[in-house]
Amino acid sequence: PSTCCSVPECSNRGGHQFPSDRDMCKLWVIAIRRVADKTGKLWRPSQNSLVCPSHFKADDYKTTNVRGMIR
Repeated sequence: PSTCCSVPECSNRGGHQFPSDRDMCKLWVIAIRRVADKTGKLWRPSQNSLVCPSHFKADDYKTTNVRGMIR
């Protein structure tokens, strides 16, 4: 099932899962400026949490050619 974007005030559906790498995941949470409602501390995404593509720039993506090499 497609879930809503985790960015505050965004109701788009679908997108990219948060990285499994803890440090990179924390950077994403800081970037979307989301805090936990009750504690005011950084929000923690679940396995189903997503960020929709509208919050990414073209250079945030790496593309690979047919040989699997990153461009």
